[in-house]
Amino acid sequence: MSYKHFSRDDRVRLAALLNWGLDQKTIAKQLNRHPSTISRELSRGAVRSVSGYYVIAAEKRKEAKRIKANYRFRKIDNNHQLIRYVTEKLKLYWSPQQIAGRLKLEFGFTVLCHETIYQYIYKQHPELKKYLRCRKGKYRRRAGTEARLKRLEESKKTRIDQRPMVVEQRLRLGDWEGDTILGKEKWVVVGGQA
Repeated sequence: MSYKHFSRDDRVRLAALLNWGLDQKTIAKQLNRHPSTISRELSRGAVRSVSGYYVIAAEKRKEAKRIKANYRFRKIDNNHQLIRYVTEKLKLYWSPQQIAGRLKLEFGFTVLCHETIYQYIYKQHPELKKYLRCRKGKYRRRAGTEARLKRLEESKKTRIDQRPMVVEQRLRLGDWEGDTILGKEKWVVVGGQA
């Protein structure tokens, strides 16, 4: 038999078989598991109940164990200097992209991804949300940035119908203009010879 984790359905079936009064060996055959696997699962989910096994308690213990096991993979939580650095920069209203970029510049390699910082804020420290400049999920960050840049570029341009009247007189240097059209074979200057 190959090893696989107990699912919620397996735990419900285990509880039902225990309520019928079956022994561990019979239950192991019914669930296609090794008897020692059943024994370990019963000891993990042991609670005072009719059968001595409570599915919800076993599920909660499984989740707690999984969270504890995955804790070592969390980059920010396991490094106090990184926690302090990220928190300080967030309180200065730096964006997670800026923080991740600065860390990369200082260390020469990617220490954190900006999404890791967002996950750290939203899942573990929601009190730091107030220091974010834009709320995640309100709009796509890239699209918001592109739209802002487009508006900025448009505001820098001066439309022909908004030019001052002195330009129409063409008395100053720089008031003359020429239009160029790119043709199939060569450049053509409108108003002159090519």
